[in-house]
Amino acid sequence: MVLFHDMQADPVTDHAVHVDFLAVKSDEKVRAEVPVVLIGESPVEKLNLGSVQQVLMQVEVEAFPMDLPPSIEFDVSVLDHVGMTVHVSDLKVGKNVEIIEDMEATVVTTAEFEEEKEDKNSGAAAVADATPAA
Repeated sequence: MVLFHDMQADPVTDHAVHVDFLAVKSDEKVRAEVPVVLIGESPVEKLNLGSVQQVLMQVEVEAFPMDLPPSIEFDVSVLDHVGMTVHVSDLKVGKNVEIIEDMEATVVTTAEFEEEKEDKNSGAAAVADATPAA
């Protein structure tokens, strides 16, 4: 029994050049990085109020090899207003999987769109720069 560990790809063709596997025992728990995948559509984005920002792309878990999930999904459709934060403790994993990560770490947050604010002095400075010197 093996787990995929790492892959090197040719920079031009993207074909696999080298792959590393880890030999594991089925009766011993292993630690692995599991990607966090966002699913669904947030009302914040749907209503154009802001954006969903994924802060943590993967979390470390511990489980028996057969119980390791390929990914941990989080449904962003529950993010219905700006300023919401999802922590590692909010992620749902199988009962045989333990998350080995700071449970208060931020996984996803919603933020307001940053509007370009025109500096009041920038317009005056542009006019002064365009005026020829006497």
